[in-house]
Amino acid sequence: MSDQQTSESGKTPAADSNESASDPISKSIDDASAKAHKAIGKAAEQTSATVESLTDQAKSAYRRASQTASGAAEVVEPFVQERPYAALGLAAAAGLVAGLLLAGRSPKTIYIRSPRA
Repeated sequence: MSDQQTSESGKTPAADSNESASDPISKSIDDASAKAHKAIGKAAEQTSATVESLTDQAKSAYRRASQTASGAAEVVEPFVQERPYAALGLAAAAGLVAGLLLAGRSPKTIYIRSPRA
């Protein structure tokens, strides 16, 4: 044999100890990777189910809102055709009231100037 001793596998003892030390580490990494993939897959399935549920709820809400708006349009349309100026006045009044209500929530600052002598 040569100066270096070889094991039955034909490798030096130092090479055998490196492989045996890296084998548990490699197995541990593989196990962690498998667990991570499983967790990611489970999270993806849950997310997919949640998205599907929310999509169905959104479609249902849109359908209800569309039906309500269509019903309101059917009721309002004859009034608007019979009295367009009254309808315009009501819309303007509703817009003014909504604007005042929204503006009323903001703080108002009043600056008072001192009287000039």
